[in-house]
Amino acid sequence: MNAKQASVHARIFISHSHRDRAAATDLQRVLTKFGAQTFLDQDKIQVADVLPERIREGIEWCDTFLLLWSSSAAASDWVGKEWNTAYELRRKIIPYCLDSTSLPSALENLVYVDRKDAQVAHAGLLRAVFGKAFSPSPTDLFPGRWRVTLNAFGLGTATYLLELRANGQIIGTTKIDQGGVVGNLMQSIDASDLLNLRPSVSGTWEYEEHTEILTLEIFAHGLGQDVRERVQIRATGREVGEIQGKDFSGRTYVIRRLPSSELKQCLLHLEQTLTKFGTTKMTPDTIQQDLDDIYADIDAVEEHRNEVAGLGDAALTEQVDKICKTRGALSQLLAAPKEKFGRNGAEREGLMRGLALVIAKQVVPEVLKRCFPDD
Repeated sequence: MNAKQASVHARIFISHSHRDRAAATDLQRVLTKFGAQTFLDQDKIQVADVLPERIREGIEWCDTFLLLWSSSAAASDWVGKEWNTAYELRRKIIPYCLDSTSLPSALENLVYVDRKDAQVAHAGLLRAVFGKAFSPSPTDLFPGRWRVTLNAFGLGTATYLLELRANGQIIGTTKIDQGGVVGNLMQSIDASDLLNLRPSVSGTWEYEEHTEILTLEIFAHGLGQDVRERVQIRATGREVGEIQGKDFSGRTYVIRRLPSSELKQCLLHLEQTLTKFGTTKMTPDTIQQDLDDIYADIDAVEEHRNEVAGLGDAALTEQVDKICKTRGALSQLLAAPKEKFGRNGAEREGLMRGLALVIAKQVVPEVLKRCFPDD
């Protein structure tokens, strides 16, 4: 029996804070892809349902209780009631840790799954749910955004920004890099403008599991003709961040995973939210809602923290950590006694605005520039 067939019988209750809804729906997608049945409140609970009863029915129905654990989950009374019910009913509990928040003492001895498993198609989660024998095909591990740099025998380099789609298609752009024989030649004939062109790219990719060979068939469209590149490399799909070496034609290559386009949208939205917060007048009626919006945006960025860490750039990871820590810093300022900052708390509000603007105007743009330099 293969993993797909075995997983049809898996019934999984997904417990999460509403702030972690995006992570919950993502994991639901992964699990159902491999045949599992899931209980997620937004799908299973109807308007007229009695909430505590419906939740307990869902936990009684499941054989695996997936606990999405985070600072938000730790602060949620509902999540606490859910995992305690699962513990009482002796369900198999799998903690999926979204951040560094410590697990409850009753669960601290359980083997947990770290969110970094998302970088290898949630392989750790799938093995925890379906058993050690489960191992998703490497074909499931390659889809995503990649930067491919090819060096053609010292003549020059070309850089491709590619999206490998799950259906085997490739889309993207390419450009000829500065330097090398080709680049110097273009400059010598006053054709350096050609180095700024970014022809579109299409093609296909496939992975042969037996030989562990990834093949990229790339067609660059520009200047009235299509340029074909065929890159064949040996890869397992589980390399962290980067694959490099020589392809079977002898050209050197570097293939780096890139952050997902979803991270870019999260950063742009956070930048907008922080800027608004830093430049508008705060009132007791609006400040908590404004902060909730910021916290939700920070949580969305934090979903991609390990994705950024996988790029191997410590300075970039540090900048993302600054974003993630902003939530705690703003919460501390909000909770501080008013007398600490003067009679009406104006100094505290000024500090909150200032912190928001620093993150919006300095940190977020730096992360965007370094994560998406060619976009």
